[in-house]
Amino acid sequence: DNGGGGRKGDNGGNNKKKPHKGKPTFTTANPPRRHKKLEVTFNQSERHDYLTGFSARKKERRAFGLAMQKVKDRQAKLEERKESREAQ
Repeated sequence: DNGGGGRKGDNGGNNKKKPHKGKPTFTTANPPRRHKKLEVTFNQSERHDYLTGFSARKKERRAFGLAMQKVKDRQAKLEERKESREAQ
């Protein structure tokens, strides 16, 4: 009989906590160093521009892509003309 209720882990009514070996103990003179949380702040006007500007940026990308396609089409057309001249 272990002097308690017989439950597993019961130490017979002795509720004193034993310090774990290897576990550091801290005093009030030397408190543990805690990591400070990173605080993120936003510029409200730039945040608003970013959040509402998805459509505008998509339109810019589309316009740029169409312009680049025109340039590529023109170069391909010139290349075809050059090849047809050389073939003759």
